[in-house]
Amino acid sequence: MSNFVPLREELIVPSKDPIDTRIGSRLRAAREMRRMTLGQVGRSMGLTYQQIRKYESGENRLSASRLYHLSVLLSVDPGYFFRGLDGESDAAALMADGEPTLAAALDRIGSPEVRHHLRSLIEVLDIDFSSRARLGSEADATP
Repeated sequence: MSNFVPLREELIVPSKDPIDTRIGSRLRAAREMRRMTLGQVGRSMGLTYQQIRKYESGENRLSASRLYHLSVLLSVDPGYFFRGLDGESDAAALMADGEPTLAAALDRIGSPEVRHHLRSLIEVLDIDFSSRARLGSEADATP
């Protein structure tokens, strides 16, 4: 008898690339600024809402052509998705897009529960997510 010992194959599960995760986060912020659901974006692109969710989570990578079509659909510059990748802070990336948006500010809140409740409160107050909101002194100065 031989002393044959079968080699065990190790399953290597690739981790999410931080760039894909960042681009997905920017995709979600742009979608929420337009007050679009995952399903609405998916249908407009000929995809399922699950696929859009996977893009937003960084689980699946976006091709250049699909990213371009999403930028057209969401009315953002294609470069919007890449801002902040060169090490600049989130605040600097937001300012590069113009004024920080309410949706982007909410995305920086760590607790999903707090984020959900704040979004619900804002919707009750009928604040338009698609409008650019100044955070800070200008909001306080409004009569």
